[in-house]
Amino acid sequence: MKVFLDDFKEISFKKCVDVYELALRLGECGFDIDPVLQENLGAILMCFGEIEHDLYYGERIPPETEEERRARIVAEMKAKEIMEARKEAEANGEKIDEADFKIPVIEPRKPVLMLLRLISITDMKFCAQKSFEYDKVLYQMGIQKHDISEEQSFMSMLTKKFKKKFYEEEESYKQKQEPSKTYS
Repeated sequence: MKVFLDDFKEISFKKCVDVYELALRLGECGFDIDPVLQENLGAILMCFGEIEHDLYYGERIPPETEEERRARIVAEMKAKEIMEARKEAEANGEKIDEADFKIPVIEPRKPVLMLLRLISITDMKFCAQKSFEYDKVLYQMGIQKHDISEEQSFMSMLTKKFKKKFYEEEESYKQKQEPSKTYS
């Protein structure tokens, strides 16, 4: 899985992925992500996971506006019409006058400077930990109904894989010993 790639397309532990682009990158790597979750994953990680991020300005191509989408669809439809007319003319042995068909020219979108919230894979690990702790508390309070055993096994796998304990299995509390009541 190559999600956290730097500018040179190499796997990196540096902060190199915008938190709002993470869902798209996961989708490109083959993860099946619900469209609603894909749209909101960055905000969820920032809110519930308290993911640590660095603000950075970078060039990105802005999302397509409704007008641009319509123009692109019209251009695609015109191109299909021309292809069909060519096939039909070739079948009849005629020549087609392409001046009758004008395809609107759509200029390529230019990148603009945007504020990015860059994260690393390490930030993602700690975010997963915080999200798990949040779910665990909700489950213990009876607010969350689904079982967290799957999440707990995933966190145990992360602990074993990275040889670092992310959370305590069962919290243990120690009471302070009472001061001695013997006075001198």
